[in-house]
Amino acid sequence: MKTATGAERDEAFEILRVVIISEHGLARAGIAAAVRCHADMEVVGEYDTCKAALAAIMKSPPHAAVMELAPGGGDILDAIQRCHTAFPDLAHIVISQTKDGELAERAIKAGAKAFIYKGVGPTSLAAAIRDAVRGELHICRCIASPMLHKTIYGNGKHKTKHPDLAKLSDREFQVFQLLGAGWDNHKIAEALGISVKTLNVHKEHLKDRLGFTTTSGLKSAATEWQVRGDLATP
Repeated sequence: MKTATGAERDEAFEILRVVIISEHGLARAGIAAAVRCHADMEVVGEYDTCKAALAAIMKSPPHAAVMELAPGGGDILDAIQRCHTAFPDLAHIVISQTKDGELAERAIKAGAKAFIYKGVGPTSLAAAIRDAVRGELHICRCIASPMLHKTIYGNGKHKTKHPDLAKLSDREFQVFQLLGAGWDNHKIAEALGISVKTLNVHKEHLKDRLGFTTTSGLKSAATEWQVRGDLATP
């Protein structure tokens, strides 16, 4: 099944069909309530995992998918990429728990159309959904501003908090996220569909790229980044 283009939606659809993905029940309920505040939107599905959401989306594609990117939620990037490949007109809106421009950039490159911070209100969420469905990029100001500074000035003036993360591949970045969320090796390997041996190779690459000599130092830096949005100095 193929989703409608922007022009077709304007003519054929009055209500935007939205699915919500978050591992936290309270977060799903809050996002759903925010969406239902608007007469031009309806929630057609709520899911606690990307896997469950993808199965439902494949059967009946909505107009938009609102995805909460919790700490350790690296699989969201994979899910966006897979879903965007299958349904390029489906609008992905990512809600992040951090004001991280690096993460926003990776999500947009994976296929997301909107990236917003969790502190926004229902009106801002609705605006992000509408913009994304129209095919427009929407990044909330608190994240877009430092991204723009980085683009214009580089990493000299108006430095980002963790420019070294740009060195990482998407897989390495996912591993870094999950380490920061406190996941153990077996849980990370299972979530990413790789072996523990392959995971250890990624961790060695992370240490080399970020300048850490020990795994404990790498884990501490990843944890600090999850909590504070900053990258510790080796």
